[in-house]
Amino acid sequence: MLTSIFKYGLYELQFFAKIICVLLVIVSCSERSNKIEVKAIKPEQTSNNIQYLALGDSYTIGEAVDEGKSFPLQLAAKLNLKPKTVVQTKIIATTGWRTDQLIAAIEKEEISEIYDFVTLLIGVNNQFQNTDFGQYEKEFPDLLEKAIELADNNANKVLVLSIPDYGFTPFGEGKSGISEGIDKYNSFAKKIAIQKEVAFLNITDITRRGLQEPKLVASDNLHVSAIGYAEFVERIIELKFSE
Repeated sequence: MLTSIFKYGLYELQFFAKIICVLLVIVSCSERSNKIEVKAIKPEQTSNNIQYLALGDSYTIGEAVDEGKSFPLQLAAKLNLKPKTVVQTKIIATTGWRTDQLIAAIEKEEISEIYDFVTLLIGVNNQFQNTDFGQYEKEFPDLLEKAIELADNNANKVLVLSIPDYGFTPFGEGKSGISEGIDKYNSFAKKIAIQKEVAFLNITDITRRGLQEPKLVASDNLHVSAIGYAEFVERIIELKFSE
């Protein structure tokens, strides 16, 4: 009798033990299942805000082209087409400015912002006004140093553009002396850019098609047209903003 009761109790205990094991397995599987289903929430990609500063003269301000068609504003508009990209552009440039006048204008601005991208295109008026070349040799390096400083001392965020050649316009009449002068200034600017590890972009060859392709010349027969600036922009994007 006692043996039967003992066996019955033992079987009952074994039965309950099996039930408990099954329940533990179910709970364990449920927990693992829940852990697999939980997915990390990825934060939404923030906007790519680009603070852009363009330094220069008439070729930067966009003399003789419609508003918004200067190369800095065409560049900003093009970049704004990229997803989540917002470009805020500041231009410090005026037709006729030499290097000394651009330096004075930057100092007057008392700029406190740090920029993500800075372009520098200056020197054509030094050449056009026949100023002493030594002035450019002294002031262009200073301007480039300032541009780097305004880009948070990151030379990779600065771009020097070569000076367009107005000799290949109806105003310049293809005079070789103009091109020789432009070459001299560009050669020096490129040398300094390389020394300071700043990218130098040649756009002069675009403007030297001006007499054969009048569409590249603005309505004043002297400056670059909106179409010409669009070609500048394509090269800038390829060099600095291509993925």
